[in-house]
Amino acid sequence: MKQMNKNNQFRHSFFGRSPAASRRGRALRGFSPCLAAADRLAPPLQSLTQPQAERSRAFPAPLAQCQPEHFESVLYAAPSRTFTSLPCMHKRKARHSQALPSYRKILFHFLRFTLHFSTALLLFIGGCQRSPREASPIMNLNTQALPVKTFIAKEEEIQTQLESYGNISYVRKADITVSVEGTYENLLYEEGDRVRAGTLVARLSNVQLNIQLAQAKAAITSSEAGLELAEAALDEGRRQVEARLLGLAKSALEIEQKQRELEELERTKSDQQALFEVGGVTESALRSAELTYMSAATDLALLEKDLEIRRIGFRDQDILSHNFPLPAKSNEKERTALLIDINTRTLQAELDAAQSRLTSAKTQLESAQALIDELSLESPISGIIGTRNPEVGEKASPGDSVYTVFESGEVHAVFPVQEADAIALGRGMTVNISIDAYPNEEFSAAIDRISPIVSPQSGNVTVRALLPNRRGRLQPGMFARVRVNTGAPHQGITIPLSALIEKREEEGTLYTVRGGRAFIKTVSLGRQTDGRIEITDNLDAGEIVIDEPSPLLREGEELSLEE
Repeated sequence: MKQMNKNNQFRHSFFGRSPAASRRGRALRGFSPCLAAADRLAPPLQSLTQPQAERSRAFPAPLAQCQPEHFESVLYAAPSRTFTSLPCMHKRKARHSQALPSYRKILFHFLRFTLHFSTALLLFIGGCQRSPREASPIMNLNTQALPVKTFIAKEEEIQTQLESYGNISYVRKADITVSVEGTYENLLYEEGDRVRAGTLVARLSNVQLNIQLAQAKAAITSSEAGLELAEAALDEGRRQVEARLLGLAKSALEIEQKQRELEELERTKSDQQALFEVGGVTESALRSAELTYMSAATDLALLEKDLEIRRIGFRDQDILSHNFPLPAKSNEKERTALLIDINTRTLQAELDAAQSRLTSAKTQLESAQALIDELSLESPISGIIGTRNPEVGEKASPGDSVYTVFESGEVHAVFPVQEADAIALGRGMTVNISIDAYPNEEFSAAIDRISPIVSPQSGNVTVRALLPNRRGRLQPGMFARVRVNTGAPHQGITIPLSALIEKREEEGTLYTVRGGRAFIKTVSLGRQTDGRIEITDNLDAGEIVIDEPSPLLREGEELSLEE
């Protein structure tokens, strides 16, 4: 009796009376098919403890229902399930304790546990080594066809197009900059405002320039007075020269008169000498005649010397010394004018200097006025204010940018194309442009410029298409999608890019459907347009192509087609 109690205690503690064993038993009730399959692999042992009919009722599921994902759970939970989850063990009927002695039961259950454990381990290893697609035919009996989306390849008219991306740019731009120092007094426009050419957009102030303007005006007044004085001096000098010329003529006449008088005195002296010799006159009378003659001769010599002195500057050699040709002697008027100019050259130089001072003063005034004018900034072109940099009251330095004005009547769509594609483009070709800001509208432009320079980094050529913008809707910087028709339409097959499994430079792979199964095909690729790509070889019209193939799809797999 004691031995039986010990055996019962052992069974209770080892085979299922413990709470942990009960939990393991409940956990394994879902894996009955797996255990049933294991039981059927060892019928002689199971027949020792349980009739075949009872086993069939306990484990009716076939081996195919035993899924590989159950094996790990069976591996860890099999010991408790083996001894506690069977109906005979749950009920613990008395006949089990009476069928065999206690040690034989222990040995039997140990062998049965070992067999179940080994079977579960083998099944688990076999399930891990096989992928679901490589499982045995028994496990694929219930596999269903994979649904896929397909389309039929068709020939259609294809327009050869060149696609690119670019942006809207200005045709003309003008930066309104500061030329002189000053302070921003008024900024009359804001960003986005429209202006016309010549419109006043800003005004600066500069006190120093106002002072310079006043000084220039004063210098002009002083120079004008100096010029008037120099002109008067020149006129006076010319009159003085004329007077000197007249004085020279008078002296020449006086000398001629003195010469005639001297000749008369000489005859008188000769007569007195003759009379003295015959005793007709006294010696004193002769001496008096001689003295008178000598006095007249001296006066004549003095007049001649004086005339020679006064003729300095009016001589022929003076004319020649100033590099002027001698006028004809008969042309006294030309000679007089030339002599006046020669003898008033200093006064003329003073007049020229005064004129220069006046011109300089006027230049300073114009410069000051120009600088004052630069304080008022005007727009050089008609367009839209793009940027405004300063604020009222800030200091301005030469070169500072105040506004940037973009011409708004026309804009450029600027886009790059590959060097090989640029050969097909020409000036005047039509360009269709889509702007993201206006998704339901397409704009038409014409190629205006093609850059002659190829970028060494990208191999691209920059193209500019001229685009009307009378309403000013297109703004510089907008993103543009560009399409250019580069050739005549032709027949061909195009497919969505989503149908390609892999895309290389000139080849791609896709799935076609034959006999309800998927097959991989390599095709030659052409130009790509609007999310579609042209197939140039190895795909015929009428073939069924899988669109958006699943990454789990494998070649040869049975398919369920969807249009």
